[in-house]
Amino acid sequence: SWTDRQTGRRITAVARWIERRRGGRTESPRPAPLVVFVHGYALDPGDYRRLLVRWARAGYVVLAPRMPGTGRAAPGGPNRADLANQPRDVRFLVSKALAESRRSGSFLEGLVASGRIAVAGHSDGAATALAVAYDPAFRDVRVDAVVSLAGAAIPGTGPLRFGAGAPPLLAVQGGA
Repeated sequence: SWTDRQTGRRITAVARWIERRRGGRTESPRPAPLVVFVHGYALDPGDYRRLLVRWARAGYVVLAPRMPGTGRAAPGGPNRADLANQPRDVRFLVSKALAESRRSGSFLEGLVASGRIAVAGHSDGAATALAVAYDPAFRDVRVDAVVSLAGAAIPGTGPLRFGAGAPPLLAVQGGA
């Protein structure tokens, strides 16, 4: 877990990747694309374990934060008003993952490909991913792709901009 010194928010994340072994020895890590996955309201990364493991097996480094204000274990219970803080939390996590990948001895040393970053999420987590990629107030230009699973815009934020230069988007929606 890391604490964002600018906001004072402590972010704990589950990290998943697959170690490559050959002849009983672990190979040197090769940089892989990073996926930051944000859970839905009142949930946590464990609820998405199967999805996150599959992405890791496909060759991605997956970082899934427990959002401090909207997760199942949020102090005082989940609070939708905290959604507006989540895009900054994701940007902070991208920065930390890149820094840890460059730091000798880090658990992420050499694992994250700096030019290959995706944000993804489910429900309110997808709203966070959309804000990080398409809301000018939160846009992180390091993001190269977005996966939105049943997402919408965060209430009270600006309009999303999907114009030229915006990252590609896979949006999955459904109806009851």
